[in-house]
Amino acid sequence: MSRNVNLDDEAIAALEAHRRAGESFSRVVKRLAPPPIKTFGDLEKFLDQLDGPLFSDLEMLKRARERRAERKNAH
Repeated sequence: MSRNVNLDDEAIAALEAHRRAGESFSRVVKRLAPPPIKTFGDLEKFLDQLDGPLFSDLEMLKRARERRAERKNAH
């Protein structure tokens, strides 16, 4: 079953930024917004199916960590 949804330009751009080659928008949404994790069994299933890193921009996270370390060392 499929449904039509209305997304604004910003939401479409966000989905397109995370879209992989040949991936449908439905798959992008499922990958980025998995079902709620309510039990350890749900968590285990989620982690088993995890595809790639938890964060989409690891380089940005590394730079943020470096800046934080630099601020700590400056004092």
